[in-house]
Amino acid sequence: MKKLQQVNENKKLVSKALILAAGDGMRLVPPVPKPVYKLLGVPLLARTLLTLEEAGISDAYIVLGYEEDRVKSAIREIDGFKIRLHWLKNDRWEEPNGLSVLAAEDILQEPFILCMSDHLFDPLIVAKLRERKENPAGVILAVDYDLDRIFDLEDATKVKVEDGAIKQINKSIDGFNAVDTGFFLASPRIFGAVREAYREGRPSLSNAVQKLADQGSAKVMDIRGLMWADIDTLEDAKHGADKLMATLGRPEDGLVSRYLNRPISKWISRRLVKTSLSANAVTALNMILGIIGGVIAAVGGYWPFLICALLFQLNSIIDGTDGEIARLKFQKSPGGQWWDTIADNIVYLFVLSGLTIGVKRASLPEIFFIFGILASVSTFAVIVSLFTYMAKTKKSGSVLSVKYGYEKWNNWLSRLIYVIGKRDMWAFALLILAAFGKSQFGLVFIGLFAVGLFLASLRVNLQLAKSRRDRNKRAPSPLS
Repeated sequence: MKKLQQVNENKKLVSKALILAAGDGMRLVPPVPKPVYKLLGVPLLARTLLTLEEAGISDAYIVLGYEEDRVKSAIREIDGFKIRLHWLKNDRWEEPNGLSVLAAEDILQEPFILCMSDHLFDPLIVAKLRERKENPAGVILAVDYDLDRIFDLEDATKVKVEDGAIKQINKSIDGFNAVDTGFFLASPRIFGAVREAYREGRPSLSNAVQKLADQGSAKVMDIRGLMWADIDTLEDAKHGADKLMATLGRPEDGLVSRYLNRPISKWISRRLVKTSLSANAVTALNMILGIIGGVIAAVGGYWPFLICALLFQLNSIIDGTDGEIARLKFQKSPGGQWWDTIADNIVYLFVLSGLTIGVKRASLPEIFFIFGILASVSTFAVIVSLFTYMAKTKKSGSVLSVKYGYEKWNNWLSRLIYVIGKRDMWAFALLILAAFGKSQFGLVFIGLFAVGLFLASLRVNLQLAKSRRDRNKRAPSPLS
């Protein structure tokens, strides 16, 4: 994500894209136009446009043909596009796709991104193309050399590459060593190549690229390891959805999240994205679930504690679902991050307070009630400290933006803190303790850790205040 932001900050890079969306896609789901086919809750064309937007593209020129009014209507129903949409038309959409490229011949007079409306892709593919320093004399094609991971290699467009240049490109060639992903950095020379191919009766995009390759004007860019998928059939759609879901893990996931929570949350997300439920609505429902757990815990006793722990564990799982839905449906926003963080912390306070009251009502030793108060008060102090830091820095509404300092330690203590300090570990440990009738010991663990976390968060705020004072001292006086 950091790499993507750095690319998008460069205003001199290519900012326009041409998207081919004129075909009928009858191999997928007749009679629905392929661009409006919903994959994980989002029409294919909308997913392409929103991903291009993430990659820094500001203007999209969309070539339509089959049922163009239906496609336009479906896209216009979607709110939140920042990318500017320009509609073009190819009346001869039933013919090879090179004719769709020609629809932009009089408009695009500088290098542009050329792609298809039915491909899933990591925005870094387009970002990397935009970052190519050379101004293409012809085209630069993003290719994948990892042939073993190609889902339907037989149907893929093969490419023979030598020394970074295309020698041959076609669906059936011998000695190919890469596959065409369908993403190009193209110069206006592509239009002349299409017209030349058309005069020969072969006006496909691949034949036009071959013309440029014969002139030494077709280069490649390796995108091995980046996600992409071509959606032509229902089997392709299922495989593409699987690949999208596989991208939803986070490097910050703890052990419990990685091996237990995330597989379950993905299963839930895959079903919820097909509904109208938003990520923020899932966050709200999940918060209510956690609050109910805290209220039940306040009753005290084995079963209330166990039910609370089960609901807290479920809350921890679904906490991944709202973020997954936000990513799959392009609903990520600073406001959503803040709402998620606020909801999480409300749950923490209700669960800890409920357990503390429950310990008292269950007549357990007074020491556990004291640790419950310590855990609740310390957690509240941590929340205030972290929210103060995030509000001052305005970096993000996510606590993941806060670095405590121990992340830089390269020893066993930092690794231990990193593991046990994760919310997924807290929830799972509390569930295990509750199952054995020892929930009160969870308050001891959380209380001690929360005190340490508060001291660390306080240190972060003090460092921020000191750095600001130092900057103010160095700044020249307005009266000088």
